[in-house]
Amino acid sequence: MGFTILGFCDQWDEYERRDYALMSRLAKFDDIENIIYIQPVLPLTSLVKFVLGRADQYATFAWRQVFSEGIVQKKGKITILQSFAILPYNVKSIFGSVNSKLTDWLRIFQGNYMLRKKKVSSVVLWISNPYFNSNLIGKFGERLICYNLCEDYAEKHSDMNYRRLLKQEDEVISRKADLLFMPSEVLVEAKKHLNNTYLIPNGVDYEHIRKGAEMPLPIDMEKIPLPIIGYIGLIGKHISFSLIRFLVKKRPNWSFVFVGPVSDETVEYREVYKLSNVYFLGSKSAYAIPSYLANFDVCTVFYPFNRGNEIKSSMKLYLYLASGKPIVSYPVGGAQNIPDLVYLANSPEEYLFQLEQALKEDSDIKVEKRLNYTKCNSWNERARDAHALITNKLGSRGGKNV
Repeated sequence: MGFTILGFCDQWDEYERRDYALMSRLAKFDDIENIIYIQPVLPLTSLVKFVLGRADQYATFAWRQVFSEGIVQKKGKITILQSFAILPYNVKSIFGSVNSKLTDWLRIFQGNYMLRKKKVSSVVLWISNPYFNSNLIGKFGERLICYNLCEDYAEKHSDMNYRRLLKQEDEVISRKADLLFMPSEVLVEAKKHLNNTYLIPNGVDYEHIRKGAEMPLPIDMEKIPLPIIGYIGLIGKHISFSLIRFLVKKRPNWSFVFVGPVSDETVEYREVYKLSNVYFLGSKSAYAIPSYLANFDVCTVFYPFNRGNEIKSSMKLYLYLASGKPIVSYPVGGAQNIPDLVYLANSPEEYLFQLEQALKEDSDIKVEKRLNYTKCNSWNERARDAHALITNKLGSRGGKNV
């Protein structure tokens, strides 16, 4: 019997986030009839900032997508919808509660409308984060609830009240979920008492990344001096600019290249931006990423030490490993679990030393180890694992809804 996945997911964009990677591959299974992919809420108030050129990275991309492709997009079996809110979810005012209830109502209406339109009879509800999604449970006649928890989201926020609310949401969704998918063994261990936890690590499109060696040198890298210390990913306050500034100043003859969108133009970011051997190249599509990786001498992870980073599993690690290039990182983001594949450091001074060692690396064996690791960690394998768990659970449940 076929089924439809109704997902309240991360943004569907060119960066192939975890939800994007899994859903695009789950759609290839014959028993999955439809995937309805609802993106995070977009506050209508952000439209003014977008028009003025002051919207954040998410809102800018989302509004461009709305105006160019519409609120609803169709990609094979996958239907992608943009959801909206009048105000941001975390508004602290008399309107906060009303805004939340109205937003929930709109999302529930949106989901049920699409289910009716497609005449769906069997629904698997997929939730990918704790951002006030617990109220969606039980509103779609779902037979199964999957919670695809990527990291400890509460740890990302400094506002203690907001963190408390997110922890409450996470606890409710985790308890009600039939299947709790997580990419990190630490996350699985923390929730093992729930008896619904499954390790689904992150993955990579190995064949796509390996195409980088055959692609031409990107135009915006043609005049950048060697050696190139490269970073790919979101650029913001979640990375250690103090570490970056230390390294850049210690090695003015190295080029530090950053590929990715800037989410927070902090004082620290602006200080680094001014340095002559730093190059911020902006956002690049998933198609173009391999050509940049192929021209890095060393790949870097700049996450600082904190509990959130110790728990998370960084997708960029898999990208880097698939390139075969040496990688330097603090023991966070999953790098601590593969010390034979990553040059690990515990201080800025050690990080500099490990960069120097990585630049000297001349070992085909080490390259082959990295490549072999990623060959066994493809997104296709991850989707197969998730699909097997979903179908087994559905089979054991029969025709019962939650």
